[in-house]
Amino acid sequence: MGGEKCQARLRWFGQIQRRDSEHIGRRMLRPRGRPKRRFMDVVKEDMKLVGVREEEAEDRVRWRQMIHCGDP
Repeated sequence: MGGEKCQARLRWFGQIQRRDSEHIGRRMLRPRGRPKRRFMDVVKEDMKLVGVREEEAEDRVRWRQMIHCGDP
């Protein structure tokens, strides 16, 4: 179950990362206030776990292959 959530978060992050910097989804990644645990904190933990970097999200096909967290 955790692997599916990890993969879903990283897939969504990859989609948003490839968007224009003024796109609403991209602006939502900027923190407003300080929740106990921000979405980007969790995504960064997931990226560290899987071994990927933010820059690698630009190549969609490769990103999808790299973020696979569980069984096919």
